[in-house]
Amino acid sequence: MGFKHRAAGRGCAARTVVVVAAAVALMSSALTGPAAAAEPPAAKPAPGEYCGPKESFYGAEGWSFTDTQVCLIPAGMPDGNVMVKVKTDRNTYYWGGAWYNASKRWSARWTANGTVARGDWTAEYAMFRKQGSRADSKGTNAGKAMQKCGTYNVTFTYEQDGPRWSNPDEPTGVWLKSGKRTYKIDVPCAE
Repeated sequence: MGFKHRAAGRGCAARTVVVVAAAVALMSSALTGPAAAAEPPAAKPAPGEYCGPKESFYGAEGWSFTDTQVCLIPAGMPDGNVMVKVKTDRNTYYWGGAWYNASKRWSARWTANGTVARGDWTAEYAMFRKQGSRADSKGTNAGKAMQKCGTYNVTFTYEQDGPRWSNPDEPTGVWLKSGKRTYKIDVPCAE
């Protein structure tokens, strides 16, 4: 269907105004585009336990040994706050040519502390444990709820006295020190 040329008159002018008005309306909507979508709400962390790598530490002079691992459990506490969990394994000491597991008689006493952070969100944690076995774990409330999934930076400092051996030169008897470590722990989004 094409336009037929017509001599200028009243009917033609009215149609021209309608066509021009429609063209202006079409062009202005093309320039502004569709309305911007609202920003989606932040994705919540998926339930589960998400851990950094295992690390091994020897005590002074190699007389004690342990593996450690720090984990995050979103909403792991009854109040909905994040739980920071420290796991130990192969907590042992050397005596008389052999390695022995930590026991009730020769226990290890350890502390772990640090921070959990993502962007401007930060939570601190600290814990103490007396361990009378080869493997153990302890969780603590970090005092805040995780609001978002993503990668969290976790600092971790671990110190241990025992099993069996203590450092007489240290007021606390600490024999094994990790120094400050930093791990990146990915917490996936809930579906």
